[in-house]
Amino acid sequence: MIEIRQNADEAAGQIVTNVMYELHKPFIRKILSRRFPSFLPSYRAEIEQAAAVGFMCALNRLKPDYLLITYMEPFILHSVTDFISLEINRNTSYVSAQIQKIIRAEAALERKGISRPDTCLTRPKPACPP
Repeated sequence: MIEIRQNADEAAGQIVTNVMYELHKPFIRKILSRRFPSFLPSYRAEIEQAAAVGFMCALNRLKPDYLLITYMEPFILHSVTDFISLEINRNTSYVSAQIQKIIRAEAALERKGISRPDTCLTRPKPACPP
């Protein structure tokens, strides 16, 4: 199907793309339910649209010798993560990644028995009490 899509005219390529998306939709939903279960109840339609964008990006870059299922997952995860960062958390993906690093560092310190550091120093807040 990849060869057909790449060698077809625009209308036929769009039809093949739609068929491929419908065939892979159960796998895409499985990825979403496994990786983003807390966001799906409230944002299912939007997250599925972001996943579709990731799927289309993967299709556009796919080479015929690649296996689509393993190739598309990172594209889908990246697209959905960007959507969640920008639209739900109102952060860039960079800021979200930095926040996750801080949370993991705090958890590691707590596992070692070190009391939780002052949150004024680790998490940005409008104003810290004196």
